[in-house]
Amino acid sequence: FPSGVASSVGDSQVTVPWVADTRVLFYRTDILAEAGIDAPPTTWDQLRKDAKVLAGRGEGQYGYYIPQWDSPLPLEITWSYGGDVVDGDGNIDFDTEAFNAAADTYLGLYADGSVPVNGDFDQTQGFISGITPMLMSGPYLAGGIASAAPELEGKWDITTIPAGVEGEATSLFAGSNLGVWFNTDQKTASLDLLEYLSSVEAQLSWYSINGELPALSAALEDDSLTSDKLVAIYTEQLASSKSLPLVANWDGGTGADLLAALNVIALTGADKDSTLQAFFDATKGAPTN
Repeated sequence: FPSGVASSVGDSQVTVPWVADTRVLFYRTDILAEAGIDAPPTTWDQLRKDAKVLAGRGEGQYGYYIPQWDSPLPLEITWSYGGDVVDGDGNIDFDTEAFNAAADTYLGLYADGSVPVNGDFDQTQGFISGITPMLMSGPYLAGGIASAAPELEGKWDITTIPAGVEGEATSLFAGSNLGVWFNTDQKTASLDLLEYLSSVEAQLSWYSINGELPALSAALEDDSLTSDKLVAIYTEQLASSKSLPLVANWDGGTGADLLAALNVIALTGADKDSTLQAFFDATKGAPTN
């Protein structure tokens, strides 16, 4: 996957992919059916409509879950609307039509009363209980659901994330890479280990142990995985996924500022236009690697 080999300095590749991770849409088939929704949403507009219907089931019920700590989510919506937050010169620029559309969708879910507002909401329990019957998460959640609520077998499913009006369903590419320190005195042994861990055999074995997806296409094409419906969806989504912008300290800097702006609008009623403009001005022009 192209995003898995984006860790380069100049023309030099400095690490190799180890495991891959992406996000898909989890949904409760039983609850959606009871609400008259016969298929999962394929666009963000449809997700918002469906979430509002599901939130109408009664007090304390919602349609979707937005983690208030999840800075990649607004980017995933932006990508799915066919845009980006990095301009043609490789610098950060959130002040785009696609991001503004994504912000409208994100904030609209709050305005509709379709998502919980408490910051400590537990996504797994919310999904199992049915309080939030739709959410985006990674493959690890499937194991958590199966382990904590085996009685829900056949009552939930996954699909690729929604697309924008003219975009595509572009999710987050995450995971882990492997590298060797330049000053190690065990270079040969380290490279041997790296080569082994990068093999199809090792990646399949690792997946069987803890469920982390292989980063190698050849491993994902192995018969032991192609027969797994969930893995097929993960693989489809990985083919349409992107990494976060390579800015210095995303979590503590740009990503934190993004969440602060959106959360203060959604949770306290701060003025949307002025809050977002201040965020645009504060982050515009930050370089990416």
